[in-house]
Amino acid sequence: MMELLGVARPYATAAFEFARLQKDIDHWQHLLRFAAQVSSDPQMVRLLTNPLTAALGADLLQEICQTALDTYAKNFLRLMAQNGRLMALPMVWKQFTALQQAYEQQVTVEVIAAASLTSEQLQRLSTALTRRLACGVTLQCRVDPTLLAGLMIRLGDWSIDGSVRGRLNRLAQQLQA
Repeated sequence: MMELLGVARPYATAAFEFARLQKDIDHWQHLLRFAAQVSSDPQMVRLLTNPLTAALGADLLQEICQTALDTYAKNFLRLMAQNGRLMALPMVWKQFTALQQAYEQQVTVEVIAAASLTSEQLQRLSTALTRRLACGVTLQCRVDPTLLAGLMIRLGDWSIDGSVRGRLNRLAQQLQA
């Protein structure tokens, strides 16, 4: 995973800078998402990871994406294929999205709750996080009943664990110390 991140970062940065200069960031975000989805298909992954079929897989990926991509995106894919980097496309898309959010001063915060949150709770949480982070916030919510109660908030390396499970784990560590 870390290896793909190192491979993806320069491609994502180049694509983002080009899209920014062309004032076409959203369009490139959609193009990269489409190419990443195609390259993530299990059959495509098998083709791209096998040294004997990697060239065939690259040609097939470009053929599939041919009608959905513009000339610049096709050239971008061709360059990645020539360098044997098509497996990094999903990570390129993620990195591009992160660059886009930073540019637009927008972050996506993962919220994991023990039960579904009401719209009022989501609104209060969004307002508090927007104030705390000083930028726009998009909440990505999911339910994990193993938390027992409460919720966890994650943004990159930053996290808040306000779950009962987390509190019990911290209490157990303190008792063992």
